[in-house]
Amino acid sequence: MTSTYAWRDDSAVSGKTYWYYIGMLNRDGSKQNLSGPQEVKAK
Repeated sequence: MTSTYAWRDDSAVSGKTYWYYIGMLNRDGSKQNLSGPQEVKAK
């Protein structure tokens, strides 16, 4: 099964590099990473 995630960071500065994780917040308040760090250069 393949999933696609999309998120827009309106505070990102064009040309700057950012690192993001895909994660999940559980009902009990705990957090779980679903990916390693993802490097993204803002357009």
